[in-house]
Amino acid sequence: MAFNEYKIDKHSIGSFGEFIYKEFAKSKNFKVIKTNIGETDIELYSNEIKYLIDVKATKNDTDGYKGPRYKNNTLYEQVVISNKYIKINPDKNSPLKSYKKEDLILNNFDELFKKWKSYKSLPKPINSYQKNRNEIKKKIINIFKEKNINIRVVCRGSVSLTRWSAKPDNLPGSQKIINKYPATIFVQLAYNDNESENISKIFFIDHKNLGKKIKLVEPDKRQKNKGIHKVIDFKAFQEELPEFIFKNLSDFKLFVKKVYTTIKL
Repeated sequence: MAFNEYKIDKHSIGSFGEFIYKEFAKSKNFKVIKTNIGETDIELYSNEIKYLIDVKATKNDTDGYKGPRYKNNTLYEQVVISNKYIKINPDKNSPLKSYKKEDLILNNFDELFKKWKSYKSLPKPINSYQKNRNEIKKKIINIFKEKNINIRVVCRGSVSLTRWSAKPDNLPGSQKIINKYPATIFVQLAYNDNESENISKIFFIDHKNLGKKIKLVEPDKRQKNKGIHKVIDFKAFQEELPEFIFKNLSDFKLFVKKVYTTIKL
């Protein structure tokens, strides 16, 4: 059956491509660990050497990934899902480079598709990125816990600095989220090096100011299909409300302790 007959949309092709890559790597006796954090989809192990893999799936039959590279210790492995076959194009220095081109062409499309559709994701391992994010969340939650306030904290990595539009999906979140919490604390993280992240900015998003001080705009078509009714104009927030943006936890903690009564959290 051809690719188009499966009706895999552009949002699903990434998930399918990642699944194909994992299945192929496991069939060649590589150790594979799913990560999906720190702009890395997979940790691939060969002879005890760890490779960080970002899988790039495409319908265009090209000979390798040509797009932007955000991390110099990551391999950008391309999976071509064409109407005729599936092909893996290894990145430079990839352990898959040792295979002949014909060995990287997969003809069992139907089998892989059915397996992918029935596949149930295993829980992601808690790696160093997630541990760091969990610790940051815990510190922020504890700041508000001292005031008996239940707060929402959202952490996002460098992708939010480099590739986000001005209308992120989960800011402010659903109406249920808005009603449950007085505010959302959004933490943007940036790479400190290739193996860790530091806080870039902390945003205080006061839910009572949504649609007032904090501009809300119409979601795009994709967001509407997800049931999102309004989103924060993130660009406007940064330009117009710098007093609610902080560079580190110390400054943010001082803000909460000194100002929280006047903003009526």
